[in-house]
Amino acid sequence: MRMQCEIVNGILTIQKQISIDGRPCSTCNIFKSWNNFTKSKYGVGGYLSSCKDCRSISDSLSARKHNLKRKYDGFTPEQYNEMLAAQNGVCYICKKPPKNRHLAIDHNHQTGQIRKLLCTSCNYNVGVFESKCLQIQTYLKEHLN
Repeated sequence: MRMQCEIVNGILTIQKQISIDGRPCSTCNIFKSWNNFTKSKYGVGGYLSSCKDCRSISDSLSARKHNLKRKYDGFTPEQYNEMLAAQNGVCYICKKPPKNRHLAIDHNHQTGQIRKLLCTSCNYNVGVFESKCLQIQTYLKEHLN
């Protein structure tokens, strides 16, 4: 096993232990075999410093943050988490926790104003109701009695 050195601000520092078998991931610090790292001509020893698992999580979170800001006019993951906490981690309408994905950010399609966090089913139904509201109201009035 050998140590990888690097110069940071003019100071030589020992970075990580590297061996024939693998190296510690720079994110989770778990020693992993080389097949858990992506090959890169720019990385130390020909591999990126973060393992594939950590990069996947990081890329996913980074993409989510970017998509939230782009789609919802600067809305951040922190704001999402605040809303989620205020709703006790459940859909605002049915009060059920999300199953396999995040709660959807319900918003007004005309103004872009964010309303609440909804499960996929409730968000879909609100969208259908919103687009056919007048027709549904007319139908119910005609057939209520």
